[in-house]
Amino acid sequence: MIETRVCKVGDPQSDDCSSALSAVLTTVQARNLYGDLEVVTLPAGNVREYAYDAAGRVETMDTQPDAATEAERVHYEYDVAGQRTDEIHQEWTGSQYEDRSHTRWEYDGCRLESMIQGFGSASPSVTEYAYDCGGRLDSVWAPDNPSQGQTSTPSSIYAYDELDRLETVMNPWGGAGGPSLITTSYGYDVQDHLTSVTDAE
Repeated sequence: MIETRVCKVGDPQSDDCSSALSAVLTTVQARNLYGDLEVVTLPAGNVREYAYDAAGRVETMDTQPDAATEAERVHYEYDVAGQRTDEIHQEWTGSQYEDRSHTRWEYDGCRLESMIQGFGSASPSVTEYAYDCGGRLDSVWAPDNPSQGQTSTPSSIYAYDELDRLETVMNPWGGAGGPSLITTSYGYDVQDHLTSVTDAE
């Protein structure tokens, strides 16, 4: 392991890390031979540990009150394209880690199709995404607005100009006057810098 020590002196006016160590709040980082962050020890003694799969992707992240005490873990899974498909939050029960929450991402090739929070539960929250023929994000259905097979009005509708820049985002509104779409518009200069954002108000 290669350790890199990063220190901060208690005096906010000082940037000198060579001051007496007793006055320093120190965060210690340990890395593996590939330079991947493996362990972070915070000034209070809290520890965060990372483990990686054979492809160098984060597989687990453990958060612990100290180096010897198991507490919480986040477990990650990926598809063959390297896209993250699952994030599982787990809690140490005294003998093993047990799942507490599970988020799943589903893809159509390289495009995100849906995000399912509470995956595997009786009432998961599902966000769905749709794209236009150019592969640009076209519509989003939020968890409180089920898509009904992507036949219902989306929660957000995106439109682009001829240069593929985001031009408008439309959201349904059911307030006074009945259901309608409110629009946020984006303007650009000749160098493609965003120059204006105009909301429905």
